[in-house]
Amino acid sequence: MIEREKSEIKKEPQVIIINDNPLDEILKKHAEWIETGRARGKKANLAGADLRGVNLAGADLRAVDLRGANLSGANLKDARLENALLDGADLGGADLRVIKTEGTSFSGVKNIFEAKNLRFGDYRLANFAFDNETMMQLHRINRTIPPPRESKAKRY
Repeated sequence: MIEREKSEIKKEPQVIIINDNPLDEILKKHAEWIETGRARGKKANLAGADLRGVNLAGADLRAVDLRGANLSGANLKDARLENALLDGADLGGADLRVIKTEGTSFSGVKNIFEAKNLRFGDYRLANFAFDNETMMQLHRINRTIPPPRESKAKRY
């Protein structure tokens, strides 16, 4: 069962509901959608979801829409995020150890530099889609990361 990492009272696991559906069921249908090549199951849409502190370690989140989701403090260790949309998501305090991110869009993510275990050398940044501001911040932290390209559009 998917539950939040930090719970003050541990009487019963807290079931996380997204759009009237338990997160466990959403992820189960999404896994079926992935495993069957989209023939059965349903693609998960977690855009704008409150996933603060949720344990998603090892979760298969390939191609999931997580735009604007609050993932602060979430455990994403070993999660598969290939081709996921994390645009505008809050990653503050999220555990990003060994995540798989090829083709993932991180445009406008919030608090990425507060995420735990973010190791720039572990990732091929060419496969990321960052906005220019985030790329400039990455470049300032690690000069081996190229700065964002200037737009070739004419400015008037």
